Amino acid sequence: MAPAADDVVADLGFGGGLGLGLLIERAGLAHGIDYSPSMVERAARRFHSGKLRLHTGSMTALPLADAELDGLITLNTIYFIEDVALAFTETGQPRSTARRPRHCGYALACWIISDRPA
Repeated sequence: MAPAADDVVADLGFGGGLGLGLLIERAGLAHGIDYSPSMVERAARRFHSGKLRLHTGSMTALPLADAELDGLITLNTIYFIEDVALAFTETGQPRSTARRPRHCGYALACWIISDRPA
């Protein structure tokens, strides 16, 4: 399920930025969060969009306020996380006051979708 045009979404551990490009095209606002400052700098040079906010941060302590996200993606990140249980707890918290995200998996990619009808 693709994000809606007014969704606020994030790509966690965005690396080369493939997910960022897709989210910028489809969502209202995209956050890119990566543990590596060099990946954040690289993304800042690559993407020039008012719909993107970049952050250096961790999946175990997202640098966003609660109720800020409608959904998120992550690709090939689980093996970089020391405390996987904490990351699942952090990313599984309800972010949007109107919608409760749910997990679909982490092995390859995940779009946490809302409970609103498609």
